Amino acid sequence: MAARDTLIERAAPFLEDGEVVEHAFRARVLIPGTKLAKATYVVIGTQRSVLILKTSIWSTKTPKTLVARVPRGTPTSFRKGGALSWSRLEIGDYELRVGGIWTLREAEQFVGAAVS
Repeated sequence: MAARDTLIERAAPFLEDGEVVEHAFRARVLIPGTKLAKATYVVIGTQRSVLILKTSIWSTKTPKTLVARVPRGTPTSFRKGGALSWSRLEIGDYELRVGGIWTLREAEQFVGAAVS
């Protein structure tokens, strides 16, 4: 099973009736002033909303709690980092970091869909 499919399957309990997942990827919050991850999240984009779900540091594909559910039209931005830095994803008041080729592609598609 692909990582994206696993994220979608494990996020199912947090979805409302009729919501269809369009985007799913992992993100992190960094310790200020470092490149070290403080917490790990799963971002789920549906046709109606964006869910930010917190995971355990030990099981980064299994969401534990809902941090935020924001409407799909919430202002979103994405800034690519350098070769060794994290890219920055902002969803409303939430600032997350993403890294890795697959995650970056999914995050870029998510933001492109959110903007259009």
